[in-house]
Amino acid sequence: MPIEYVVVEGTVVDAETPSPHEAREAIAVRYLGPEGGRAFADQMDGDRSVLFTIHPDRWTSQDYSSDF
Repeated sequence: MPIEYVVVEGTVVDAETPSPHEAREAIAVRYLGPEGGRAFADQMDGDRSVLFTIHPDRWTSQDYSSDF
C-alpha cells in the first residue's frame, strides 16, 4: 500500500462545538463510504466534537508510491 500524506499548517479562524452533524457525516462518508460513514456519524458523541476551520498558510504533501 503506497504511503501518501498531506500536512496543512495554518491559523484556526473558527471552531464549532459541537460540530454540526452534517459536517461529521460528510467527513465520515468521504473516508468510510456512504453506509459506514452515516453509521459512524450517527453513533458519534457530537457533544464532544469540534469542527475547526483553518486558514492554510502552508501545504506539504508526499507520495512514496513510486518507491514500491
